[in-house]
Amino acid sequence: MNSDLILVLKMIESREENQRLTRKRLIFRMQIIKLMQLKTTLQETNKKLKRDIQDIQEINEQLNK
Repeated sequence: MNSDLILVLKMIESREENQRLTRKRLIFRMQIIKLMQLKTTLQETNKKLKRDIQDIQEINEQLNK
């Protein structure tokens, strides 16, 4: 009887640990997705800034003529 109770308690403990790990994995995946979105946004912003720099350089060249 006592060993059955211990076994059941260990199973419950194991299940709770699995649930904690699953939550941690989900949080980690969500963080990865957010970072990937941020990376995409930064890449787009970088492209726009490069275009802006090029435009400014062209205007500067025209003004210097």
